[in-house]
Amino acid sequence: MIPSDDIAKITAQIFKNVDEYNHQSIEIASDELTLNEVVDTFTSVTGIKTEIKGQFSSQTAEKSWLEEKGYVVEFEQMDHINPNRLRLNKWISKKSNNNIMLTNSCC
Repeated sequence: MIPSDDIAKITAQIFKNVDEYNHQSIEIASDELTLNEVVDTFTSVTGIKTEIKGQFSSQTAEKSWLEEKGYVVEFEQMDHINPNRLRLNKWISKKSNNNIMLTNSCC
């Protein structure tokens, strides 16, 4: 997972250092959390009890790819490129402090 601000910061660093990153394929992320960890983080930061309900609509190749391989992010490289990456707990806190209403109900 990655906020758009971090994508911009990473992109800027790569373009500033083209020789260092030329001809590389880089998986990018700001945090590496399971879905349960996302729920726990949201609950911890907001104080709103949150749970996972239902099931994912994709039960085919995408799901098996995520289970078997998934994204491989080198977080040491991310720390080098974007040392102040915005982790989920900080992002939720930032958004909730900017008067974004967070609720635990949907639809």
